[in-house]
Amino acid sequence: MKFPVSWLRDFVAIECSITDLVDRLTMAGLEVDSVDYVGEKLSGIITGRIDSIEKHPDADKLVITSIFDGKNHHQIVTGASNITVGDIVPVSLPGATLANGMTIKESKLRGIPSNGMLCSEEECGVAEKSNGIWILPKDTALGIDFIEFACLNDVVLDISILPNRGDCQSMLGLAREIAAITNQSFRLPAIKLTESDIPHDYSVSLQTPVCPLYTGRYITALKNGTSPIWMLRRLQLCGIRPISIIVDITNYVLLETGHPLHAFDDALCNEKSVIVNDVDKETTIKTLDDIDRILHPGMAMISLANTPVAVAGVMGGKSTEVSETTTDIFLEAAYFDPISIRRTAQALGLRTESSIRFEKGVPADTVDYASQRAAELFTNLAGGKISKHVITQKQADHSCFKQLRLEFSLDKINSFLGSSFSQQDIEAVLLPLGFIFEGKDIIVPRWRSHDIKEWTCISEEIARSIGFDAIPSTLPTSLPLQDTNDPLVEITTKIQDFLVSNGFNEITTYPMISEKECELLGLGAVNDANQLANPISDQLSVMRSSLLPSMLPIISYHTTRQLPNQALFEIGKTFHNDHEITALGICMSGVLNLEAYTPSLRDQESKLFDYLTHTTQRLLSFLGVKITLKKDTDASHSWKHPQLSYTLLADTMCLGTITHIHPEILDFYTIKDPVVFLELSLNGLLSCLPTMATYQAFSRFPSTRRDVALCIPDTIEFADIMTVINKYKHKSVVKTGVFDVFESESLAPFKRSIGIYFIYQSKTETLSDEGVNRNHQRLCDRLTESLPIQIR
Repeated sequence: MKFPVSWLRDFVAIECSITDLVDRLTMAGLEVDSVDYVGEKLSGIITGRIDSIEKHPDADKLVITSIFDGKNHHQIVTGASNITVGDIVPVSLPGATLANGMTIKESKLRGIPSNGMLCSEEECGVAEKSNGIWILPKDTALGIDFIEFACLNDVVLDISILPNRGDCQSMLGLAREIAAITNQSFRLPAIKLTESDIPHDYSVSLQTPVCPLYTGRYITALKNGTSPIWMLRRLQLCGIRPISIIVDITNYVLLETGHPLHAFDDALCNEKSVIVNDVDKETTIKTLDDIDRILHPGMAMISLANTPVAVAGVMGGKSTEVSETTTDIFLEAAYFDPISIRRTAQALGLRTESSIRFEKGVPADTVDYASQRAAELFTNLAGGKISKHVITQKQADHSCFKQLRLEFSLDKINSFLGSSFSQQDIEAVLLPLGFIFEGKDIIVPRWRSHDIKEWTCISEEIARSIGFDAIPSTLPTSLPLQDTNDPLVEITTKIQDFLVSNGFNEITTYPMISEKECELLGLGAVNDANQLANPISDQLSVMRSSLLPSMLPIISYHTTRQLPNQALFEIGKTFHNDHEITALGICMSGVLNLEAYTPSLRDQESKLFDYLTHTTQRLLSFLGVKITLKKDTDASHSWKHPQLSYTLLADTMCLGTITHIHPEILDFYTIKDPVVFLELSLNGLLSCLPTMATYQAFSRFPSTRRDVALCIPDTIEFADIMTVINKYKHKSVVKTGVFDVFESESLAPFKRSIGIYFIYQSKTETLSDEGVNRNHQRLCDRLTESLPIQIR
């Protein structure tokens, strides 16, 4: 929100510099986003009246004017075409400086002396462009300092108001805060209101707890027109577009007090019975922005009898809109429940200056103050007459009228902050903020009722007001918490270290993908994949159920920039119907190492599927988990290659898959090289980890090796062979592995030969050849008995 410093000075004396004020506000929790020095280059502009206009003798488009400033006449030559005799305009005499930094000097235009310049809104820094000279109201005094009169020179603070500080969404609220942190007095202007015995037929009925307080004032004999310059400028500096004096006053009071108001045109109110209730069925209303909006059950609305005229706390209706011909109004000032207003504004996609304030909370006890302030301005600026028959409806038992009382303990606050403040120190901080000490209790000011809820909030007020740097560093007096490491964090750290040390690069991506990607990759129906109700964009509208659609765009991005060789991994969340999974995803593309020493090594490095499989086995072995690979028969995911896809099994538990990406999917992402993808569930992996790693001494006795070559058909997978080996191998077998794979038509009826080695070793003795041969032969017999294979 934007705050002109000149407006704040109406309520508090600001004696410190702007830089110091910005620092104090920021340290007090009111972060100043920017400081705009408006019109800092302006000087010397006054007001003057055009007493005569004569044609220039040597220029068709120039005229010679005589400007009277109340004391002297000045001859000024101008090319403006929108001026007439009697107009009062801004005048910059020689020595004055315009908004663009140009200094006015005496000059001659086509031989005629010109002693100054008539100013437009653009030259005064009010508008980026203007069509002519700024014509001022007829009652503007002559010869006055126009820069001060029109608020052309000001400092505007743009402050981020946090959701819990709704009390600072107004000039009065921020001025009260500035007074507290700068040790100045806060001035709440007294209202001088003259009311008349003007009868009216309005009545108010509250039929929902959303609105526990409603005040209505009848104002007549208004002269709608343009607001005075000072009000126009203050509204503009705050980012509000001036409309007319009636609308501008309601907006002005909103900015000044923080209370939204609404004016109904009395001539358009066919019924005078104002009803505030909840919508019981879908209702259509045309709001002030000329859009038909559908109100759903549970939303609060304001009606005249049975006709909706406003969305309560959000926006008024078009049917009772104030116009240029409006002379009589019914002025609404009310309190609405913050939660209800926020839900309504979000559901309608309609965030207004009114809804923003109601949803952050406004104090209920100053609603009538805002109404009176507006009535005073209507009287002074628009000639209005105020009816003394004010309608006030109130649900007295509502919580918004109860003043919160908290138990105050000096020792508890000092213990919490690690400070040694005295009672006087704390009172010096809290009393200016509106807190009241009463016995052992402290009474929270009503304007902080939406923020201060517990005694810890009081501690926060003390700390931010005194300054966090004023609180000395102390050791906590309580015992430290004995926390345990999160197993998921530990395993994540181990995986990251392992993969980075093996040449992989970690990436982090958004957990959202597009609906098109979700359908393309066969990740399930969009509803099943957690479609977002309010996505950032169409490309980020669905919560991913796999890491693949997040990683393939990264591969594609680098591939199109001459970086085809990639080894990436990500550890992130995947989202499913009723749960989340922390998953590890690895994507490899291109060639792992083009600088290998020999052609055979380079060829080996290019086999990414084998490399990734081996790396995964080493990673899981490092974590203490043994896995086997089994042919993946799940055809539901279109991104899997039909022949090169395997599941990772720990016993019978499926931990994930490793697969070549289907070429059609790669074409969609414009990736030319093959891509290998691994996805592993870390949640499932945790359940497979050994409970505790124990040290095992290495054997002091020699090992011996035996090899076997197996001829196998296509129907047998290597995982089936390893299942038999693990089941029947002798306890002295400490390691097995493949040392050769050979394929040939001469092996018919088999297709390939696999060479497997076995390392035998004992921890207690040296093994004999006879014992090793006997155990090895027994294992070979089991293999041929259990599987349709042949030993070469």
